[in-house]
Amino acid sequence: MKRWQIALEQRSDDIIKDLLKIRDIGEDLVESFLNPPKLQEYIRNFDRNFIESLRNAKKAILEAADANVPIIIHGDYDADGVCATALMHNVLKKELGYSSVYTFIPNRFEHGYGLSENSVAAVLGMLIKNGYSPDTKFVLITVDSGITAFNETAQLKKAGHTVIITDHHQKPQNLPEADVIVWNDQLVGASIAWVLGLVLGSKNTSNLALASIATVTDLQPLIGFNRRLVLDGLHVISANCPLGIKKLLEVSGRDSKDIDTYALGWVLGPRLNAGGRLNDAAQALELLTTDDSLAAGEIAGMLADVNKERQDMTFEMYDLASLNFDEASMPKIIVSDDERYHEGIIGLVASKLVQKYHRPSIVISTDGDVAKGSVRSVKGINIIEILRNFEDLFLSLGGHPMAAGFSIKTENISLLRQKLAEYTEEHILDSQLVPSLEIDLELMPEEISLSTNSLLQRLKPFGIGNPEPIFLTKNLVVVSINSFGREQAHISLQLATDDIKIKAKMFNGVEHDIMKRLALGDKIDIVFRMSENFYNGSTYLEVVIVDFRYSV
Repeated sequence: MKRWQIALEQRSDDIIKDLLKIRDIGEDLVESFLNPPKLQEYIRNFDRNFIESLRNAKKAILEAADANVPIIIHGDYDADGVCATALMHNVLKKELGYSSVYTFIPNRFEHGYGLSENSVAAVLGMLIKNGYSPDTKFVLITVDSGITAFNETAQLKKAGHTVIITDHHQKPQNLPEADVIVWNDQLVGASIAWVLGLVLGSKNTSNLALASIATVTDLQPLIGFNRRLVLDGLHVISANCPLGIKKLLEVSGRDSKDIDTYALGWVLGPRLNAGGRLNDAAQALELLTTDDSLAAGEIAGMLADVNKERQDMTFEMYDLASLNFDEASMPKIIVSDDERYHEGIIGLVASKLVQKYHRPSIVISTDGDVAKGSVRSVKGINIIEILRNFEDLFLSLGGHPMAAGFSIKTENISLLRQKLAEYTEEHILDSQLVPSLEIDLELMPEEISLSTNSLLQRLKPFGIGNPEPIFLTKNLVVVSINSFGREQAHISLQLATDDIKIKAKMFNGVEHDIMKRLALGDKIDIVFRMSENFYNGSTYLEVVIVDFRYSV
């Protein structure tokens, strides 16, 4: 049973201002939130050090291009890293015509994360394969990585290469001694690459599409600059969709004319991520850089297939993990290890365990003497802080309050499980493991209308920092109950008061035995989102039920 928590009990007569107040948007910022300034205005107001670093990066890149020095764009294997790499490549090679531009994205299984000793060696090998001598000097630009690569940067600098780091991840105490560090933790890697491209002279608005996908998939708050960027990116995708994104939407059964943040984060994002999780991200990068329509269609199809494989593997691993737990004696931090767990999927499985059991979850792939772990947490439990209490057990450890990753000797996993159990009994309260449902406002039945939903559209795009509003309405009578969809897994309801009828649906309602729990005539309170539906040329409002309980 979830706790229902209403964010604002005392409402005004302005639902938009109430919702913005809940999102910590003060009255003086309402206008700029609803009608955000152009991106250039935000850029002009960026931190002075950030602006200066962009200018220094531009100078170093232009000098390299004039001297025909090879430029290597070193990315990352997630959607943000792939989008950033593609964006920088498209600016330098396609738009500005620099011929000696090369891209490199690490393979998580061969090279590990970010700029590493293995990836540096692979970059050198790539240049030799392209006809350069081993002592050729080059410029290496990292995107979405590099801010912790102290030793690797020193190695490159000692060999006489130029290093430009562009990143948004948490800064370490000691920074790499790169030629230029372009860092901003309010943007994602691809957005920093987009701003750098703008400084270099890029005028191709298609790059906004890549930056907007990355902003949503990398869970950046959609306020200020990020809100404007995603608004503009959605417009680009709708009006003049870049080839690779268009093909990926087509194989996913989506129309680029009807695109929203859900599609960015849950349709495009997983498919761009899938290759990097299971093998490598080369196909995703090629999709976002090719001008060949036939090739783009084939690659999009392959990425869709890989994503389907990733989904199947995630469910298989989740089912396997779930077998190890008895809900009656569930540990306060779940630790599940197995040699059958795929290293690229463990983070997704940890997320599903958190969703199911509402407690921090650690999933470990034990392939050999060294195991890899991925961790997800719940609001209010700082998982990286907890794990640092046992730092001596890990070979490597990194992360933030809600997520972490580590490597550990396989023989130490049982000791980690034991120490976590002892720690959590003393430091984690049972109340912290009870899920809560954050509700914005209570609405009267007559407020559930197309006109109210039309007002809510002004708040789009929804995402981190600006979630889609969730409402509560009480004392609705169940008039009809039906199942629908594949395997009849979903529930449709007709709800009513004395003079108002409401169409409702609840996805995966059969899984929660809704057909057995509800009967005609029952009076219920519902927590829901609003949704418009179109049928036979007419538009009607439907609510999507998130949770319900019997009315008191």
